[in-house]
Amino acid sequence: MRRTFLLSLLLLSFSLAVTGQPQQRSGLSGDDRPNPDRVRVFLDCSDCDINYLRQEIGYIDYVRDPKLANVHVLVTRQSTGGSSQTYILDFIGRDRFGELSQRLDCTIPPSTPQDVVRKEISRTLQVGLVPYLLQTGMGDKISISVRQDEATAQPLPTDDPWNFWVFSVEGSGNLRVEAQQQSYNLRGSLSANRVTEEWRLRNRAWYHYNSQTFNNEGDTYRSEIRNQGINTSIAKSISGHWSVGGYSVLRSNTFDNVQTNFYVAPAVEYSVFPYEEVNRREVTVAYRVGYSYRDYFETTIYGQDEEGLFLQAMEVNARFRQPWGSLFAGVEGMHFFHDFAKNRLTLYANLNFRLLKGLSLRVGGDANIIRDQLSLPAGNASLEDLLLQQRQIATGYRASGYIGIDYTFGSIYNNVVNTRL
Repeated sequence: MRRTFLLSLLLLSFSLAVTGQPQQRSGLSGDDRPNPDRVRVFLDCSDCDINYLRQEIGYIDYVRDPKLANVHVLVTRQSTGGSSQTYILDFIGRDRFGELSQRLDCTIPPSTPQDVVRKEISRTLQVGLVPYLLQTGMGDKISISVRQDEATAQPLPTDDPWNFWVFSVEGSGNLRVEAQQQSYNLRGSLSANRVTEEWRLRNRAWYHYNSQTFNNEGDTYRSEIRNQGINTSIAKSISGHWSVGGYSVLRSNTFDNVQTNFYVAPAVEYSVFPYEEVNRREVTVAYRVGYSYRDYFETTIYGQDEEGLFLQAMEVNARFRQPWGSLFAGVEGMHFFHDFAKNRLTLYANLNFRLLKGLSLRVGGDANIIRDQLSLPAGNASLEDLLLQQRQIATGYRASGYIGIDYTFGSIYNNVVNTRL
């Protein structure tokens, strides 16, 4: 043990000795101070190919913390009609660029190769950096090139034969086989969506099948779970803060003891901030009231084989993506009208917060108070049901959570790309 510790200490000392040798870095003066002619950028993007951007845009300094930057680039992604993805780049000036902020975006069509995506993000990022570079000694090194070809010179077509409808088919399956156990599952879905400035229509049909088999001393235990259905939602824009719509669901789920469940509910939603700001901040309040018909596989603990119930629900959601970090939190409450004691309350939150320079906190979780398990089958759950998770189990609550902390220190620069080993 002692010999291993000494060897590890020796290797660490050697590593520090090697990496401690002075190295010439582009954009730094001999005393390791920032070059005022180079812009210090903190790229805040979880969906970007950072190594690619460092290689393509080598005339800026990439720093490890937003407090070390004079330009904070916050990149968010938002789905648009036609299954396209819009990357929104917010350039937030700091220090000497404190009065200079702007927003650019680029829209990526569906099924675009990843190489094309990262090139388009790189192009947009470089365009957005120009105003900052013009205020440094690099302004006289900038050249402008405008790409003009026959395709881009022509006006965009106004005739859409699909009328904004986008269809998607997905399917997958996996298999795992061992001497004492086997499992496989199948998943498939079909969606049809239409998104315009005034309307948002979403339709999805799905089928999930999961099978598990266990062999133990000549006994065989098998679990099968099927989940299938179709749901539809529609939303109509009323103003920059209000929308109305509704939901409908037709489903079957063996785990929930639901042979047939039909649910329909009109809804209304209010957004505290204009919907146009959804990529940076959003606080919404939604209310819905509906009817649910249920036909059960087995008689429930309340002696029901089928029933029709009215219910109402309210949900408040908050989403923020800011230079200080990100927050997603919400609370949802619902109850049945025939018995207000049959209800559910759900709380959830995820926070990523930059506390100090180099120090960030990650915390999140969810909690559910459950009083609405009307579909529980009568009788006690067997050990096989519990272990194989074949059916819903009675519970009054469910909770989970996590916490983490990250601290980064040392050199403020992160320009070099090295993917060896």
